Amino acid sequence: MRILLAGIETPLAKIFIKNYKAKHGMVALDPTKADFSRLEPIKDVFNSYRFDAVIYFASSISKELSLFKNLQYACILQGITRLVTVFEYNDKLDSESAFDCIVPDLIEKDKISVGLKFYNIYGKGEKNSIVAKQIAAAKKGKIDMPKDRLIPMTYVEDAAMVLYLALESDLLKGNYDIANPKPEKLSAIASGIKKHLPDIKVCVKDKVAEECEFLQSMNLDKFTQEVPKFKFTTLANSIKGMLETSQPNAKK
Repeated sequence: MRILLAGIETPLAKIFIKNYKAKHGMVALDPTKADFSRLEPIKDVFNSYRFDAVIYFASSISKELSLFKNLQYACILQGITRLVTVFEYNDKLDSESAFDCIVPDLIEKDKISVGLKFYNIYGKGEKNSIVAKQIAAAKKGKIDMPKDRLIPMTYVEDAAMVLYLALESDLLKGNYDIANPKPEKLSAIASGIKKHLPDIKVCVKDKVAEECEFLQSMNLDKFTQEVPKFKFTTLANSIKGMLETSQPNAKK
């Protein structure tokens, strides 16, 4: 399978390429070489290679409605049956983003698209994730939280595997909310870090956990029903792996 990749600046894209480049040929759009918000440069790329699938990593730095529409049109024109668009959300949905408002509807209407909406991705390379920020604070001796929160989370390695399944399986169609079915409290993340770094201090001023707004609208059942055997990495195991990488002297 030959895959065209757009928006490869994200940590998830880099993990996906690292984990699966040996299994599939991959070609990345280079935004420095052409303006891919225009259709003609996209058509030139599609005419240069025969692709079996396209992945668009639509992060905040590469989220363009025109690019999605051009990729969608070129896929249909070339008879490509799989266009996967990756959305990444941290604290809240961007209700003012035309991309986030329009693209999910376009995905539902065509017969080739899959939309994967990942929430609070954390792990290798995700320096701005909640877990990474707590680990950084722990290295300074203290994790200080004004208020506890309950949030959905996705380990980056799990996200890469879900993306691979979206390419390999014809089960996935339409839009999916993706996160570990078990949401976690910020205080639980801190406790997991403290287990390996027992000398740090954890301070939570307001211990009544409020729910992240995502939890009110997410539908995780659609994915778990269609891929019931998929196992998400536990918070404890992912924190252990992250600390062993960043903090060699952490308690095991």
